[in-house]
Amino acid sequence: GEALLHKVGAFAQAISLGPFENGEAECLENPVSECEAQEGKFTVEAENEALALSVFSERPAISWPNGTLTFAIQEHGFGKVAFKVSLSDAFALDNSSLTSRVLFFDIDVLP
Repeated sequence: GEALLHKVGAFAQAISLGPFENGEAECLENPVSECEAQEGKFTVEAENEALALSVFSERPAISWPNGTLTFAIQEHGFGKVAFKVSLSDAFALDNSSLTSRVLFFDIDVLP
């Protein structure tokens, strides 16, 4: 049910794709620089896939660009699940894509 859906605002903070890669505002401040209007994408992966499937009905995800974490818990799901997360960018001027270093977090659902 809806009561099992969780949202954590600003879970990911100080998010940046690098200088001149977060859209038009930075480009307007520095019009002499080439600017990239890139999109970011968070990838969230469970360390233990079987456990994650037993705990979550909606897998944890982090939205771009606001960093909100959302997930839904199975009706009788519980356990401590470890996740790794990274941020990738897209649409660089040279058609490249970069991925951040991997960070880790846990979600502990009590019975």
